[in-house]
Amino acid sequence: GQSFLDRTDGAYMAKGGIGTGYELYLVMQALQVQELEQEYQLVADPSWREVVESANKVMFHDRRRIGLKPFISEGDLNLVTFTRKIPEIVDIFTKSYDNWEVNIHQYAQTVP
Repeated sequence: GQSFLDRTDGAYMAKGGIGTGYELYLVMQALQVQELEQEYQLVADPSWREVVESANKVMFHDRRRIGLKPFISEGDLNLVTFTRKIPEIVDIFTKSYDNWEVNIHQYAQTVP
């Protein structure tokens, strides 16, 4: 799992099974705990929407509804962008790279 994260600057999750689901949740969790740069994008095929929304329901909405503290924050509900359209995917990753490029120069300027 960690080597996957170390080798990527963004991820697209295509249709898949248990292994792809594991990778999806691995990236979601790393984003949740801010282990990845803010520019890291997680994009998934819409076939994953029901899985992610179900997890959000159980870990956030249901717990909040009954007065319990949610296991995830409200901001974590939007960690995944869903699309299978290639132009949209390319645009998402291009904007992410452009943002990273701007920020990396800012980070470099703060190093003595």
